[in-house]
Amino acid sequence: MTLVLQKLVSSLDADEECAEILLQAWYLGNGALAGTCSAVLRALHLIEELGPALGLHVNLAKCEMFSRRGNTSFPPEVRCSLLPNLYIIGAPIGYTVKILLLGSSE
Repeated sequence: MTLVLQKLVSSLDADEECAEILLQAWYLGNGALAGTCSAVLRALHLIEELGPALGLHVNLAKCEMFSRRGNTSFPPEVRCSLLPNLYIIGAPIGYTVKILLLGSSE
């Protein structure tokens, strides 16, 4: 699985429109991308385009998009939540966490 994902990650890294992807985190068949909406949307399109040849298929019903403003350019099957309601595997991520972690030093 790792070698297959490496081919996909390399394709994303090589694409100029994905240059604003700030984070890629992959584990087995799951991935998380962070960046501008346009870069993440481009990456999603590339994954949908290149994935099947590698045996990877996106299940849009299991995808989530987190944004400060919301975004209607993602497929309607993708669940959209506004920040700071971001939890990954039960761990809160986002502005609220930053305040809690950095509050004593600011």
